Amino acid sequence: MKTFLFRHGESTYNREGRVQGWTEDSVLTEEGHSQSVRIAQFFQNEGLDELWSSDLPRAVQTAEAMLTVLQGTKHSVSHLLRERAQGIFEGRSYTDPEWQAAQVRPERLSEEGETREAVLARMQEFFAALAARNLHSDTRIGVISHGGAIRIFLEELGEGQRGKIPSLQQGDIAELDCTPEHRFSLQHIFSLFS
Repeated sequence: MKTFLFRHGESTYNREGRVQGWTEDSVLTEEGHSQSVRIAQFFQNEGLDELWSSDLPRAVQTAEAMLTVLQGTKHSVSHLLRERAQGIFEGRSYTDPEWQAAQVRPERLSEEGETREAVLARMQEFFAALAARNLHSDTRIGVISHGGAIRIFLEELGEGQRGKIPSLQQGDIAELDCTPEHRFSLQHIFSLFS
């Protein structure tokens, strides 16, 4: 099994510098659609057997754009791949002083969204199930998630690398390996757009 983890294409909130979280108001921009097609073209030669995405519109739209190139690829959605819920901050600017103050506090207040641990538990649940179904196959799987959720998951794979794993940008792809014990490890990150 080969697994490729990457972000959705550019969204309206990405472009506007706004906190997204679980909001369904943030959709792909024209550039985001173009990025999605370019990612699909990268996979076109060897193909993807499965394409998973978060159930949030920007991730589903990324998958739909990719499927125009990767015809015949099976697409499934999972709420486990959602971005970190940002509670009262969703829709606010990243320059909002309350948002910035919340980023340096060690613990989140309940109205400020999900904890890091809750996001990590969801992502681990998704990848454990994926490994259980596909471990001993030659399946090539693409997984579309979100910047914050991906960073939390990759930091955990890096064992003590919190703050040292770079945030994936649109067009960055993390290739993951999986052991017989269903433990994923980060092989490398490469960028299609730089």
